[in-house]
Amino acid sequence: MIRAMTKRALWLERAAVNLKEAGIAVQLSAQTTGSATKPWAGDIRLVHQRITSPDPAVALSGLLDSLGEPIPALDTPQQDYAAERGPINAFRVIPLVHVTESYGLGPQVRDWMVPRWGGWRLEDVWLEPAPATGGTTP
Repeated sequence: MIRAMTKRALWLERAAVNLKEAGIAVQLSAQTTGSATKPWAGDIRLVHQRITSPDPAVALSGLLDSLGEPIPALDTPQQDYAAERGPINAFRVIPLVHVTESYGLGPQVRDWMVPRWGGWRLEDVWLEPAPATGGTTP
């Protein structure tokens, strides 16, 4: 978790530098939640959101809820589209970038299977013993 938070902090700091270079005054804040009693202090907030489901209605409901947006009925593709476009057209939500997840594995890792929508299934993963290096055995 610390590693993910560090990556997120570095990403946000880089975004702040880019915004400052574009002439936009930016100040980073450690505030992680907003509420009716303690609203967000700034004019904008830059957040990282993860799409958690391949089902458009489920994914969109989760994203809208985490952003504090109302969740309308999502029974048809047209309703999904309208619900997605509403906050974007009103400039309450502006998607900036989509970053895919990728993993690098060594040649000794066996049976590594990543579920399509995140998570690690480590129960079947194992490491093949390293090949013996040159030399004689007694």
